[in-house]
Amino acid sequence: MNIKATITQHQQGSEAWMQHRARSLNASELAVAMGISSNMQRNELVKCKATGIQFEHSDFVEKRVFAPGHAFEAIARTHAAERGHF
Repeated sequence: MNIKATITQHQQGSEAWMQHRARSLNASELAVAMGISSNMQRNELVKCKATGIQFEHSDFVEKRVFAPGHAFEAIARTHAAERGHF
């Protein structure tokens, strides 16, 4: 299998970002694709990619998992940009 990794410059949450996520396997989905995620089954990911229907996450996951992760990503992105990584 030949997998080509790319880094996109889409703003998280933007329409372009959402379209990219809908049609691509993303780093945050690799554990699911490998069958080692406790949050989602591989067949659920395949169904989402095939149908374009997004997986529904609970309010707890949105607030306690995703929100802190997004805040950290913003900080990390700033530090990486300052060091010329973007």
